[in-house]
Amino acid sequence: VMDNLGLNTWDTARNASAYMNAHNLHRALVISQYFHIPRATMALKRFGVEHVSGMYPEFFEIRDFYSVIREAPAILWYCVRRDA
Repeated sequence: VMDNLGLNTWDTARNASAYMNAHNLHRALVISQYFHIPRATMALKRFGVEHVSGMYPEFFEIRDFYSVIREAPAILWYCVRRDA
């Protein structure tokens, strides 16, 4: 299933949850970079997907330094967001 309306992780989690509820699905597998798995998992759980696991490719890129630093405020934002 492709989510053409998921402009960011939060939107994709909301859309995935709605799709899963409509099709009686209860588990999700997040596939992304290692630093993004916790935030994507958190978003899915906020939208009611209880069983979420994650997988990531085992390689490191130089841009990961920036991405890891960027995730800290993004995770904090997801902790306080109320539009779930």
